[in-house]
Amino acid sequence: AAALIADVCLDSGAPSRALNATECALARYPRAAVLWRDQGRAQLDRGQPTAAVAALRQAVALDPADAAARSSLCLASLYDAALDADAVRRIHLDMARHGSASPAPPLPPPSPSPSQVPATARAPLKVGLLSGDLRTHPVGIFMGPVLEHADRQRVEWFAYANSPIDDAVTVRLRARVPNWRDVVSLDDAACLALMRTDGLDVLMDLSGHTHGSRAAVVAARAAPLQVSYLGYPAPNALPGIDALIADDTVMPPGSESGWPEHVLRMPHAFLCYEPYPGTPDVAFRAPGAPFTFGSFNNLAKLDDRTLALWSRVLKAVPTARLLLCATTLGEQATCAFTRSRLENLGVDADRVELHAPIAAPAQLLARYAAVDVALDPLRFNGGTTTFDALWQGVPVITLPGAIMPSRMAASILAAAAMASWIARDEDHYVELAIGAAQQRDELAPLRTGMRERLLASPLGDARGFAAAFVDLLESAAGRR
Repeated sequence: AAALIADVCLDSGAPSRALNATECALARYPRAAVLWRDQGRAQLDRGQPTAAVAALRQAVALDPADAAARSSLCLASLYDAALDADAVRRIHLDMARHGSASPAPPLPPPSPSPSQVPATARAPLKVGLLSGDLRTHPVGIFMGPVLEHADRQRVEWFAYANSPIDDAVTVRLRARVPNWRDVVSLDDAACLALMRTDGLDVLMDLSGHTHGSRAAVVAARAAPLQVSYLGYPAPNALPGIDALIADDTVMPPGSESGWPEHVLRMPHAFLCYEPYPGTPDVAFRAPGAPFTFGSFNNLAKLDDRTLALWSRVLKAVPTARLLLCATTLGEQATCAFTRSRLENLGVDADRVELHAPIAAPAQLLARYAAVDVALDPLRFNGGTTTFDALWQGVPVITLPGAIMPSRMAASILAAAAMASWIARDEDHYVELAIGAAQQRDELAPLRTGMRERLLASPLGDARGFAAAFVDLLESAAGRR
């Protein structure tokens, strides 16, 4: 019952209640692996990735066959700054050695590997998208421009939607995909059979170790070439995945060493931005309003190292404020916990604004009117939130790290010709923040021209991005 309560709390954005439920239950049932798994998820959602990894390691130790716990551990490792790149890789490779990351009945034998499939000139390339996030989610948002602008004579899209959620983004995506399959009610064997009947040339897994994964289908090889993209912004080591789509900034040459996947690199950034319909106009800060730093990233990304750095920024700019907007800040206990974390770092509570996001994207974006400069988390950068901030005229300060999730904002800023906002180290990060606050008047013209800057960059060139994306897939599939 406690695990069910925790799951409900986590799904409703109440990680503190979920944590309390698991702690009470673990006092009676300390060897219940499912409780440790849910505690790990709750700790992550509260911005405590190191504690999350510890709880998930305990879950795996108690039940090595719990594939969901192993996948959750892989995901949490991406957020934990206490783990270096080698440690993250070892966690993923250990998952791979234990087979499929989702329980499934026996599946038919795999198709031939890509090297056994002769290159053909038949067109178009049949590309399947497997995801639980073809909706209002970064996956759904970033796939939109590719699906809209890819040459239909070169690629035929198939979507395998593994989610019961159907929203406005789902409707737009479905209109762009001629072969849409809802597979959430299908077991792995039936899903695999459907994909093989469709005769895919390429399967793109857009979930990795996140919710909605169908790892057993991927492991059984539904297509000769299988690549990962978007939903899990890192190599995932899932059996059956041949390659990861990235770019030179997020995955510098050689960074894939030791991983089973090879990297397919886009010529510029690995993402392209399509503004939401009805986005609000760029709003300008009122004269005399306190300088405000902001972050609209989820709390899982706000680890102790990130908040410690942001506290340095606030101490260096003593009149500035910090605005945080995250789903789990809708829970009072999580708000109190977040405030206490900042207070323990010397940040007065009256300098911090905490908000839960508004469901409507346009209203959420309107909140950037209260932000002068966005601060990017260290270990796991903002992707969608970085684009959203820039689109609303708000520059972003970032510091690239050693793994792919910590380099996403640098990729975006470099492509937008804003490399001067990429910090060299933590001291430089603070210096950039101080400089922005001291030269506030210079932010106004930047704010005014930000949308034109984005649209003129590779980030806003949806047609060019889609063409390069299809080039990449055709080359990897032996078509070029």
